[in-house]
Amino acid sequence: MAQINPIDHKETTTMCWFCERNPADPDAGVSVTLKRDISTKSTMHWEVTKANMYGIYIPRCKQCKEFRDYSQKLGKFVSWMIIIMIILVAAGFGINSILPEEVPGFVAPVVGGLLIIPVILISAKKIRKPENYAKKYDIMDYPELEAMINDGWEVSSVHY
Repeated sequence: MAQINPIDHKETTTMCWFCERNPADPDAGVSVTLKRDISTKSTMHWEVTKANMYGIYIPRCKQCKEFRDYSQKLGKFVSWMIIIMIILVAAGFGINSILPEEVPGFVAPVVGGLLIIPVILISAKKIRKPENYAKKYDIMDYPELEAMINDGWEVSSVHY
């Protein structure tokens, strides 16, 4: 299937759709490829579907792109911290099983969980939030894209 280049009106769009205040950066925009099936022909061994493809470019500024990148990094960071905390608490229970009986049973798991706090504080400083960030987040609210989806088109791919 041929790659659709939805950048036809990239140079004519001057304002970021997400924040509505910064000039759009041609390299920061979001490209969405849509498809709509025209016909399907079934044979004995396979099914052939013909589809129309359409590309939409959503203008975005550099700051809003950075904000999305920040959000992605923050989500991954929080997920990893939860995983590490679970591992440390589980290790704490394992260590607890070999400690003398006079040590309370919750000490090692709690210590294991608390060990993650300095890591979170140090790492969180490395992930910074951009100063100007988007008012709109969902590309599905972009008017042209919303109209195409309401007309029966499906999102085939999104390139952030």
